[in-house]
Amino acid sequence: MGASNKLHELIHSMSMNEKRYFKINTAGNAGGQDSTYLKLFNLIAAQKKYNEYKIKSGFDTRAQKDLPVMKNYLYNLILKKLCSYNASSHIEIQLHDQLNEAFVLFQKGLYNHYEKKLKKIKAIATRYSKPEILLEIYNRELKLIHFREDLSAMEDKYGTLQRESAEIINKINNRNQYYSLKNNMYLLLRKAGVSKNKQTEYEYGHLMKNSLMENKTQPLSPESKLSYYDIKAAYYTFGKTDPLKSIAALESKYELLQLLPEKDHELIISRANTLINLSISYYTLNNIRKAFEMMRNLEHELEKWEKKLPSHIYLRITFTLHKIRATLFISMGNFKDGLYELNLEEELLPFDNTINNIHDFYFTKAYTHFALKQYTNSLSSINILLNSSTLKEQDKFYRRTKFLQLQLYFEMGKTDLIEHEASMITRLHKNKAYVSKAEKLAFDFILNDIHALTSQKQLKERCSLVKKQFEYLKKYPKEKSAIEELNILDWIESKIQNRSLTEIVQEKAKRLEK
Repeated sequence: MGASNKLHELIHSMSMNEKRYFKINTAGNAGGQDSTYLKLFNLIAAQKKYNEYKIKSGFDTRAQKDLPVMKNYLYNLILKKLCSYNASSHIEIQLHDQLNEAFVLFQKGLYNHYEKKLKKIKAIATRYSKPEILLEIYNRELKLIHFREDLSAMEDKYGTLQRESAEIINKINNRNQYYSLKNNMYLLLRKAGVSKNKQTEYEYGHLMKNSLMENKTQPLSPESKLSYYDIKAAYYTFGKTDPLKSIAALESKYELLQLLPEKDHELIISRANTLINLSISYYTLNNIRKAFEMMRNLEHELEKWEKKLPSHIYLRITFTLHKIRATLFISMGNFKDGLYELNLEEELLPFDNTINNIHDFYFTKAYTHFALKQYTNSLSSINILLNSSTLKEQDKFYRRTKFLQLQLYFEMGKTDLIEHEASMITRLHKNKAYVSKAEKLAFDFILNDIHALTSQKQLKERCSLVKKQFEYLKKYPKEKSAIEELNILDWIESKIQNRSLTEIVQEKAKRLEK
């Protein structure tokens, strides 16, 4: 990556408050708002995509020649200002600054001052569990011993420091071992996902048999304990599926996080992610009440964290909050509140706009409008998806979107459009190496059967028969997965009972909650 792109990325990663802080402090040091560096900063900040030609056109010939040097200086200047701005919310920056101050005292030969400063830094580093900084302090204290005159005091102090530093090294090694084990677990998650066969079950089990996972006494520091709970939660979610044990691990992790000081962004983000994972876990157990409780806790936490977190992280967590709440409301059949959360989510979509998030958002919005019988709005969201150049690359998203489109055409009475789609769906299935029986049944039902039925009685009879076929197929994991992806059973039930989809989903949610 070139220096220009690096500078452009750095500037555009800054929050509004960080930019304001930089401008105020740089203006004071560089001769006013019209200084060359502020001008370069403002020009790059105004560009969505870096354009060297337009940047150069803002300067005279001499400055254009110096532009590479200016960009390098500005990059380093921004980093210095960001360190200064973030010092109050990053304990490690504060501790390193204080270590630098202590070094000045040492260089001046003010050893008593130096020793007191190190003692103060050590207390803070101990409180916030910063072993590398503690180790640095021990090394500096060992060096300080050589400047003492009392030999017996030197020997006692040296022995104490040696023991303490050995203990810290042991904790660091222990933490790194847990980090390594957690990374191996996450690599397996990325490769295999949920355990589907004996091989992946063995691989997950092998990681859990590591001596580090024997019991809660193995982790020697808060960081190690957090990794210990992460590994257990991941194993019981994806390896040996046991939602209750996964929840127990996540709750233990959250209890520990609440005991740790909120000085680091990483700990705050970890608390947010733990609440998010707890909500999802409770949702999988159909405990919607507890899932909502976790999101209320997250909302309260966010009120405290807004000024502590970088804006892009705060907004990304807020986006996830609305996404999960929308899912919970929709699962209860409360589609109006679900739509409200989706609208809030849409405002924040640019802050977490991965392809999967975009596809999932528009599909969920289309389904919600569909359930509310707002068919024009539903079709609008479906068209956004189907016109996306990336959707066909995401095969699962594409097929479920096409199916929802066909359901929508049926509800709108557009049987001609259903017939028009038939040949395209046939080609789609022919080009696939594997198509589940459930998916084929669903598409055949809506393309060839349902729109040709002429009475409510015929519709009820045909839907009842198809429901039995789906219930039989649900015994097989792949078929069950396909049925859940297409989300067809509630809609079929609404046709059998001649009631709204909303009523059917609400009744099902009440049964599951009991």
